[in-house]
Amino acid sequence: MEGQRRLVACLENEELAVYILKKWEEMAEQRPKGITESIEMTLSKAYSNPCASKTPIKTLKDFSRIKGVGKWILKLMQGFFETAPGSSGLEDLTKKSKKTKGTKRYMPQKNSVAYALLITLYRGTTNGSEFMHKQEFINAAEASGLSRVPIAYMLTQEGQEAAMNAS
Repeated sequence: MEGQRRLVACLENEELAVYILKKWEEMAEQRPKGITESIEMTLSKAYSNPCASKTPIKTLKDFSRIKGVGKWILKLMQGFFETAPGSSGLEDLTKKSKKTKGTKRYMPQKNSVAYALLITLYRGTTNGSEFMHKQEFINAAEASGLSRVPIAYMLTQEGQEAAMNAS
């Protein structure tokens, strides 16, 4: 870690770089077998990218914009950045929850077979019948002309070979 010390592009980021190195050393000392290769790479990126940054990193939000810095690193570096009491700087950055989309009703694509079937069933129910037999349903859907993209089935070369072996 000491041999890996880099030159910092922006002098204001020097303290941050030193803090990252200290955390890195602390983690290595805490674990008897040392730190894993993936954690080593993560910490290396989290150290080298702020060193290469030419803009000063003053807040946790600035630090979160650096490439290679994720939620885990932000939690690790929380002690370096003093956030004002009552402000939830880390919570805002680490709890970026996805907006839940409301359930959307199924609507088949226009001019598809599914669309033609749906409209045919609707027309059949509005005409007074509660259900349609299979062949009646197929004939009505074909006659409606709603589907310009009929379903096409084809047998692949592998399928032909499997059928030949099966018979």
